[in-house]
Amino acid sequence: MKQMIEEVCMAQVGAVRDVKEEWGGAIRFTVGGKMFAMLGQNRNGDDIVTLKCAPEKVEQYRHDFSSVVQGYYMNKTHWNSVLLQDSDVPTEVMEQMIGHSYACVVAGLPKKVRESLIL
Repeated sequence: MKQMIEEVCMAQVGAVRDVKEEWGGAIRFTVGGKMFAMLGQNRNGDDIVTLKCAPEKVEQYRHDFSSVVQGYYMNKTHWNSVLLQDSDVPTEVMEQMIGHSYACVVAGLPKKVRESLIL
């Protein structure tokens, strides 16, 4: 699933991938300098992906899927983490969650930066 997540993240217009060594080698995906996804591990060493989410959807994802939890080391109102091992989130839903995260971040970018992205 990690490879699929990376591919979907990098398919987003203007997406940039980097590695944050100070975050334990986490892979970060940004657009316009703002993070929309992070592949890494939680304190238990479980593989996770952390995604931004509109507050009205955060709790729904957590309710619908046992592998969706509060964003690890992130604002719990705007971020969810998905435990990747034995995840109950279907591939299509994961793709939607990534797209939603990207859209949330792009919506918060300055107009000039948004316009520079050919959406």
